[in-house]
Amino acid sequence: MATHTYTRMDTARVKKIARKLRKLADTLGGIIKALTAAINLLKATSFLSFGTNQALIAFLNVIKKQLEKEKAKLEELSRDVDAAVRSYLDFDQHGKTRFYWGV
Repeated sequence: MATHTYTRMDTARVKKIARKLRKLADTLGGIIKALTAAINLLKATSFLSFGTNQALIAFLNVIKKQLEKEKAKLEELSRDVDAAVRSYLDFDQHGKTRFYWGV
């Protein structure tokens, strides 16, 4: 006797994951804004430090670029998870191949 395994998506949990990913991306956005403010402050006071702030500015810029990349990845992942839920709920042709409403 053949047994069939059906995969079902708990859409509420998956939507919650997408929301958490968006919140994480928003949090990173706030951190990026704070880093930008710190960098601008260091640039403004650079003349007082006789240029020693430049190393710190360069370091913070590296961190900022990495955080911007991670924020973009989180936003994309959130959109992808939302799209997966919509596909599952809409029961489109692509979604049919992965998820079944088995009895």
